[in-house]
Formats: sequence, structure tokens, C-alpha cells
Amino acid sequence: MNIVDLANDSELRIRSELDKELRYELGKFYTWVHGGRYDPLLEYYFERFNASTDGKFKFKFTKTDDIKLTFLKAKLMLTE
Repeated sequence: MNIVDLANDSELRIRSELDKELRYELGKFYTWVHGGRYDPLLEYYFERFNASTDGKFKFKFTKTDDIKLTFLKAKLMLTE
């Protein structure tokens, strides 16, 4: 069973071109988020995310952030 926020669900769906541009990095990123194992290329993924957004957001991806915060940043990046 999926619980969906009917009021906000359409606003939170991925509709960004970044999803296509960063397909490989996002797949590896989500594996890291949900698997909990360290990925030696994590800094590279963050560099790609930051380069692709090119200052569009007031946040940057860093390895010092909490994993939950990093996941939220990725979701926000993809809804834009």
C-alpha cells in the first residue's frame, strides 16, 4: 500500500531534466542512501550534482551533511 499526499504529490514528482543528465550518479547515490555502505565515488557524485545545478540553489552537496539532509537536497534538486 502506498500512502500519497494528494495535495502536494504532483509538486514533488521528478520533472527535471537533471534526472536524465545525472541518471548514473543518481542511481549510485540512491544505492548509497538506502544501502548505508560507503561509496568511494560519493564526492564525485556531489561534484556532479553541484556542477549540474550551477548555483541554482542556495545549498550545495557536501559529504559532511547528514544522509537525510542530503536525500532531501537531491529531491529538491529534481523537482525544480
